Amino acid sequence: KATAWAETIIPLDANWKIKTKDVLVRSAIEIHDGRLKNLKTLEDFGDYVHVEDLRDIRFNELRNYLKIENAKVYLPVMFLQSSAMNMSISGVHGFDQRILYNLKLNAGQAIANKLKKTDFRKDFKSARKTGWINMYFVLEGTTEDVKYQQYRQAVLAGFEQSTEMKENLRKYLVDHFGYDVYWLEP
Repeated sequence: KATAWAETIIPLDANWKIKTKDVLVRSAIEIHDGRLKNLKTLEDFGDYVHVEDLRDIRFNELRNYLKIENAKVYLPVMFLQSSAMNMSISGVHGFDQRILYNLKLNAGQAIANKLKKTDFRKDFKSARKTGWINMYFVLEGTTEDVKYQQYRQAVLAGFEQSTEMKENLRKYLVDHFGYDVYWLEP
């Protein structure tokens, strides 16, 4: 179940093909009762979370902004509370499937959940964005060949930069729609 506010420009060439470099989208998205199934990129976090949980992640609510420009999807930093793990994430995903994501996990919460048996009911993990020990990962490469690196400073810098983008998108959408689509994270 989703609600979206979006300004979308999709130019076509003379043969009615989409000019992907010129696509422009500015949007606010709200998703309820969502699922991510078989997302291979996340399965590499099986050292910290049960792999079975990572193959079918449920989330109650996702709210964020999104920008598409120059054949890239920009995802400002957001907190995602799910059945597998909680994380803060931001990133860029190119139409060519090149990615650069910044990810922060509450390590203490992830490891405590890993020590428990697999949660077949898929209950949501309590909303704790930070803890005593956090892990910071940069995911880079292509969707077929992701390189993971622990790099705290790069993740925090990426979050700061995307927070500015998020606020600019919010202001633009308020001016465009006359409706404030500002959301607080849990």
